[in-house]
Amino acid sequence: MVDDSAAKKHVALSSLSKQVILRYLNMILNHDKRLTPFTLASTEDRYVMNVELPDGSSVRTKGTIDRVDQLNGQIRVVDYKSGQADLSFTDVAALFDKEKKSARNKYALQTILYCLLYITNEEKNHRPTPIVMPHIYAVRTLESQNDTVLQQKIKTTVLDEKTGKEKNLQTLVNVDVLVLREPFMNELKKLMMEVMNPEVPFTMTQDSQECENCAFAALCK
Repeated sequence: MVDDSAAKKHVALSSLSKQVILRYLNMILNHDKRLTPFTLASTEDRYVMNVELPDGSSVRTKGTIDRVDQLNGQIRVVDYKSGQADLSFTDVAALFDKEKKSARNKYALQTILYCLLYITNEEKNHRPTPIVMPHIYAVRTLESQNDTVLQQKIKTTVLDEKTGKEKNLQTLVNVDVLVLREPFMNELKKLMMEVMNPEVPFTMTQDSQECENCAFAALCK
């Protein structure tokens, strides 16, 4: 007698995966329907740039951008995430801060880097660069999101009319990648120099959660 339990399990998982994928697709299409008309410029294109370091060396940096749109004279660089994602960050330095995990938004870092890869490619081909906006489609929360654009938290101080005292406010501002380009590239170069510096040893993280999904975890044991 042949045990077909494994085959049945495979069929069940395939059916479930299909349902999840269709649900995610419908969420994305319903979201994009609100943006029409727009032009889907590219999907899954690979971009490359050489990052010139202070010591004269260069690092070939590349990435595959999920999607690029043209909308209202702007470019939307879209990065898909299957889970949840924070769509805000405090400043560029926090994106590269190894010690403050809570402030280091890895999705923001990745999407801004994709935008800079796109801009560099346009410049290399002598094409004018319009405003480039980073967008993150976190499909699990896409239905409840008013917008998908990455935003920076800006702290301001205002005078409270009732108390006469100053108070701190935090506002969200849509990210202008061209404004962030110089500080972002400076931080990226610092990180690359550190990684390639033989005087700086590689050390194991003290946060065991970082190791759970790391492909190199076995090398640290």
